[in-house]
Amino acid sequence: MHIPGPIARPALVLSLLLAASRLTGATDRERMDILPTSECKELVSKNQCQTDPERMKRDCPISCRRWQESRSKMLNSYVMVGDEHPFSELSAQTSVGSKLEFERFDGYLTIVTNAPRDCRDGVTERTLSTLEGLLDVWSYGLEIVLFTFVNPHVEEEWDADDQLDCTSHREAVKKGRRRLHVMEEVEINGPNTHPVFKYLKDAFDLGEDGLSVDTTAFFIVSPDGDWIKANVGLSLAGLKKAISLLLEKEL
Repeated sequence: MHIPGPIARPALVLSLLLAASRLTGATDRERMDILPTSECKELVSKNQCQTDPERMKRDCPISCRRWQESRSKMLNSYVMVGDEHPFSELSAQTSVGSKLEFERFDGYLTIVTNAPRDCRDGVTERTLSTLEGLLDVWSYGLEIVLFTFVNPHVEEEWDADDQLDCTSHREAVKKGRRRLHVMEEVEINGPNTHPVFKYLKDAFDLGEDGLSVDTTAFFIVSPDGDWIKANVGLSLAGLKKAISLLLEKEL
């Protein structure tokens, strides 16, 4: 077997390094977003990484990878919250304009969630009634805070329907004597993100646009506010199971 001598050995090493650099360069090129960052960002926000993965793998692979990484952080994760900025110091306006101080949730397992404005007849009322059903099961120890927001993807579709208005939605969110807390309509992403969602996204290091507008997020805050559990796209059965386990543990 021929063993390269002192002169040949550096040449062999150099050729291997050049080959490795060519492979690395090809890999880097394959991972680059082909489309402009702003366009990829818009496609990601429209849930294209899930609905059209082949196209996004080709055109916006980096943006989709980052989206998947941020989503993975939230699928079933806990974060510990420091005493410097406690959950109890937050506040928000309700759908009827009154101020809700979050210190009232001390001692309760509290769910903060988001729901898109839905102008179809009866849809918002059914959503709120479903969540209120959880309070029928756990009359003590549980609080639910729901914020509505505008999903631009859905709104674009509704703009084409001149017959559709939001009377049903407005009546549902302003209906009195609710057991859950229905809050004002807010922004959950972007520079005007509501302080409550900025606090929650910061806790999970999700970034300015880290919440999908097409998937409901449930943030479950412990009774003493020292930890937050995040679940994305959780089913009602899954949410019930999570609540049951956490209440059994905490209370």
